Order: sequence, then C-alpha cells, then structure tokens
Amino acid sequence: MVGLTGCASVGDLEKKAPEFSWRTTKSAESYKRCVVQEWTSVWSTVHAEDTDYGFKVIVPDPVAETDVVLLIRRADGGADVSFHRRSAYLGGDQLRDTAKACI
Repeated sequence: MVGLTGCASVGDLEKKAPEFSWRTTKSAESYKRCVVQEWTSVWSTVHAEDTDYGFKVIVPDPVAETDVVLLIRRADGGADVSFHRRSAYLGGDQLRDTAKACI
C-alpha cells in the first residue's frame, strides 16, 4: 500500500491537533536544549526558534517542507509541550520518544 502525503509548512503543522502533549517541570529553555541535543544525534538538520511563548523545534524535510514541529510553551513550574507530525507513516517515532525522554 502506498500513501501520499502533501507538503506541510510549520504553520500547517501547528494548526493540526498535536499527536502528543505533555508537561515538564524543566524550564522551556532547559527542555529545548535537551531535545535539540537528542534530535541532532538522530536527524541531521534540526532548527530551534525563539517565540513569544517559548520555542519551536523543527525537523525540516527537503521535499515536503516540514516533518515535525515541537512547540514548547513557558508555563508556571515548567513548560507545556506539543508534538506535531506531518504523517505517522513517515516515521518520527524516535523523535517523539526522545522528546518524551527529555521530560
């Protein structure tokens, strides 16, 4: 079975319901550092961006724009995190699992 998935921008993925959401007691900055370190050991290109609410960690795709967006929002006592993926069929489980491990 072959499935086709379209291109997705960061904004498109942010509008989708998150595949997973969780809260960490780490600060948004500390959590972002952990995720970026872990993801760069798995994926060759990872971008982290500052936002008004915290950070976005993005795994780009050379063909389809964006595969994964992790939103990290500052919260009292830690950070709220949401994992957005273009398609579950495209992999990314290791990225999700390492993001959870950083909690």
